[in-house]
Amino acid sequence: MVRALRLVRLVKIQQKLKLGELSEYIQDHLGLNPSLMKLGKPLVVMGAVAHALTCVFFAAAQTHSKSWKSAAMHSDERVIQYLTTLYWAFATMTTVGYGDVSPAKKNAGGLVVTIVSQVLGTMIFAYVIGILVGIVTNLDPAKRHLQAEKSYLDDFLAEIHDISPASELLLRVRRNHHHVLTTSGVFDEQRIIEVTPPHLRTPSVIYVHRTVLPYLPFFAVIERQYMGAVALTLTRLKPANYSAGQIINSTRIRARELQFIVKGFVSVLYTHTGQRPANELHPNEIYGPQTYFGDAMLLLPDAVQLRLKVRVVCSSRSCHCFVLCKHDYEALREVYLPIVQAMEKQLDRLYVSRWTR
Repeated sequence: MVRALRLVRLVKIQQKLKLGELSEYIQDHLGLNPSLMKLGKPLVVMGAVAHALTCVFFAAAQTHSKSWKSAAMHSDERVIQYLTTLYWAFATMTTVGYGDVSPAKKNAGGLVVTIVSQVLGTMIFAYVIGILVGIVTNLDPAKRHLQAEKSYLDDFLAEIHDISPASELLLRVRRNHHHVLTTSGVFDEQRIIEVTPPHLRTPSVIYVHRTVLPYLPFFAVIERQYMGAVALTLTRLKPANYSAGQIINSTRIRARELQFIVKGFVSVLYTHTGQRPANELHPNEIYGPQTYFGDAMLLLPDAVQLRLKVRVVCSSRSCHCFVLCKHDYEALREVYLPIVQAMEKQLDRLYVSRWTR
């Protein structure tokens, strides 16, 4: 007996798995919203229950000559009888109860079936309504997560305002947060990519960064040397947004970062002193899209104190960059040394002496 029950359970599990595979197939090939796919389950459940109640109602109607107060139930056409009973089942389940089709008071079996169907139908209908509310709420999960992130940011900015009421700082934090959400999305793409096997990771990363890859020729060179390097390096980049006149790096900031410009322009201003010879003075530099700056920030060892003699400033209305931090760079070196060596070949070591003291 126990083995038979286990066999029935295995059959049910197999059926659920097949339905799940069918649902995933339809979702992938038709591009349907997952929330709309979830809508089919409660509708199927409600239809199955309504059909079951229809069969019970119809069976109860056969036990009494005047069991139903409806002329349609006394019709000789089975289709009319079935549709009438099905209409009564849905009217009962949805608590509408028009009253045009109802059991006769002399039919005890019909009354009992009606009472049971009213209770059961109300529960099923409430279940369907609950699922519909959940589907409507999660119809656009990205928008819902975005609103939650904005609310979280508002609370954070309110706390910052109590500490530092500078409006410029609050505006920059808000702009950068909006840029990060727009570029990276509200979902944890990094966690999804990490559990993806290598043969799927590279095309997935390329698809996610398809709009910014043309502005990152630095990594295209590395990809030609080591296939799959894009998937390992792009996932370590962090989007950043700068406004006009904002100082990106200086002697006070001392950020050890390599920055790749996607949009806008950046000016590198050398802080010259009168003690340096004229042949050692460097003109100011301007970087635009598809370029990068900060070679010295990665090439300089951590043991050496960083003392900059330049000031990096956003020279356009806004500037969008991708940032590779020093600690991510060193973490990549420990795991994939050949890729880091290929990156260092593209970095100019002359900037170590030009940018630092």
